[in-house]
Amino acid sequence: FRIFAREGEFGVYNIIFNYPGDTLQASFSLDVKGEHPAVNVLLNTNEIDTRYFNVDPTKEAEKKPESDEGKKKWSEDLIDMSWMEGIGGAFDISIGKLQYNDKAFEHIKLRAKLENSLMTLSGLSFTYWQGRCSVNGSLYGGKVPGLSIGFTLYNAELQDILHSIAARDNITGKISISGTLSTSGVNYLSWISQADSEMIFTGRGVVVDGFNLQGVVDAVAVSRTAADVLNNVNLSLVKGSTEMSIDGNVNVKGGMMRTPGITVRAGSVTGNL
Repeated sequence: FRIFAREGEFGVYNIIFNYPGDTLQASFSLDVKGEHPAVNVLLNTNEIDTRYFNVDPTKEAEKKPESDEGKKKWSEDLIDMSWMEGIGGAFDISIGKLQYNDKAFEHIKLRAKLENSLMTLSGLSFTYWQGRCSVNGSLYGGKVPGLSIGFTLYNAELQDILHSIAARDNITGKISISGTLSTSGVNYLSWISQADSEMIFTGRGVVVDGFNLQGVVDAVAVSRTAADVLNNVNLSLVKGSTEMSIDGNVNVKGGMMRTPGITVRAGSVTGNL
């Protein structure tokens, strides 16, 4: 690496850090000539596994997972944004794959600027759930921190999403989502309650296993009595699967989620929610 220093400036360039499996390249500079110190960071690596940087990986592996019993879903602890105060900077980061515990994020690119407790994301993108996610916007500190962002998630695997969120594995297909999100508050609970979001989503090739919508339609068509309808529907509903497309909107405001309109198409059946 190279070291550069003169009055009010210091930099370390062409840093190469070798660790098992990969090499990390970075540059760092600090400028204290202005009103606030300014840090510039450039980082590029193919892969980072955070487990490698554990102080004692054996002890970490031996830890038992904490029980969720009695824990609040959204923390009421104050959000600490003091790291944003009294400093500025620019960040240009590229990581081929980031492994964090059992989660893997790929093709990460971040370009951001920090100034006056405001971090502006000019570009954050990564691959997760087999889809490409892009985010831009801002994150601000202060006594009441918050964020305002626009985002897109393109061609993600619905099964991966639902497995992560709801532990369900019977729904597959591709989904794309775009939207905006803004919120503020002193803790994560207030961030959720104050969230204001609008989203548009499109699902294609969505297959629900154990839900046979066309079988229900056919069963109703051949039924002669009300009792036949009930019996045939009960027999047909859970046998087989249904492939459908989904288009719709979801709005979140004041802790409530609303759907202005969702259209579901499955074979000859079209439904609106």
